[in-house]
Amino acid sequence: MNKLDNHLFPFSNDQNRNISADIYFQYANIDEEKQQFETNFVGRNLKGRLVALDPSIEGRVFEKLAPNIYDEEAVEMDDSAQNIPWTATNKTINEFILWKKNALPDEDDPRIKSLKDWIAIAQDIHTPIAVEKQQ
Repeated sequence: MNKLDNHLFPFSNDQNRNISADIYFQYANIDEEKQQFETNFVGRNLKGRLVALDPSIEGRVFEKLAPNIYDEEAVEMDDSAQNIPWTATNKTINEFILWKKNALPDEDDPRIKSLKDWIAIAQDIHTPIAVEKQQ
């Protein structure tokens, strides 16, 4: 299996800088048939599961564009770093690894359920409504 570039972690990190993920983020496929993974990242034991999106759905990647000059002290003192808007990229995904601390995410994980529910809501609100003409 090719190494996946798309991950959903159970935590966030306010630092926004480039790292060499190929070197510093390594994970192992612990069950190839079930597509389950394990790693240690930022001192946390993580277990993951591959989540494949329905073929009719295209995931879009968003990112926060960091300022060209990174000044850690300025970021800590200035709340404007939190106000950087999310910007759509041209990258799309059709699968990602969902990570959870110390335990494998269930197939009923709330993050997967909310994604499926949101997609169902989005499809419903975009379905045309039949309107009868009144005389």
